[in-house]
Amino acid sequence: MAIQVVMRHIIKDKDRDLESLNYLIDRIGAERLPVKILLNDEDPSAVLYTNKKKELFEKYGFKCILTNDPLDLPWNSNEFTSIVQLPIENAEEVIGRIGRNVDIDCLTAENIFKIFRNRKYTFIPATVAAIDFIADHYLDSDLRGTRVLIVGKSPIVGKPLALHWMNRGATVTICGSQETCIRDLLNSKDIIVLATPVPHLISTTDFVAGTLTLVIDAGICKDSNGKVVGNFKDDFDSGSTVLKEEQDIWYTPVPGGVGPLTVRCLVENHMIACIKNAYSY
Repeated sequence: MAIQVVMRHIIKDKDRDLESLNYLIDRIGAERLPVKILLNDEDPSAVLYTNKKKELFEKYGFKCILTNDPLDLPWNSNEFTSIVQLPIENAEEVIGRIGRNVDIDCLTAENIFKIFRNRKYTFIPATVAAIDFIADHYLDSDLRGTRVLIVGKSPIVGKPLALHWMNRGATVTICGSQETCIRDLLNSKDIIVLATPVPHLISTTDFVAGTLTLVIDAGICKDSNGKVVGNFKDDFDSGSTVLKEEQDIWYTPVPGGVGPLTVRCLVENHMIACIKNAYSY
């Protein structure tokens, strides 16, 4: 059967992490750096998601400044951190303006290169951190030898996640949403991460009997009716009678799964930046 992961317990654990970091910031007297978020304020989805970030930053006492001017982003500063809300025009040029020390979403080439070389890195992209946190709950923080399939090769989720998990000892296969091998690979993996723009790319009927796996759905799409859905479809939830016996598929919901955790991981990265800034003098 397919079982939806109960995200509220995982999110509560991350909230406890944030409370601890917030306490540490006060304890050591670290400056509460403001965060600047660049967005296309004519994109309703970008505005909605940015406002969710702003709300959580302000909950923990951080000033959040929204801008649509790339020149407002600091190159390298002890006064701000920077976030680019994608998609945005001339994204590569804009990201190239950000210094690595203020890049709390790990978008710059320099920060991604640290993950590639498995050098000591402070930040990982927030969505990658969220997926990582979910996997740690599922596997008790040990990915060594874990067989992973990542569907989606984006530079902000699929590719950095593959690098990060290889650094942690996982055996990683990565493919695009259009590749025909996806269904051949599903049933031999312990964890499947979906991060594509394709609604309901796979479903429970694509798995064979005896499957035991975790599906982390990081895809946020809209179906033909305009409803927000993910890349995974639970056929049992839709009343299907063709489910195979002895399936044990755990999956994260969309909405309400990776997304809310991603925002928390972004705030966590900002808190870490504040703490590092306090010890940089």
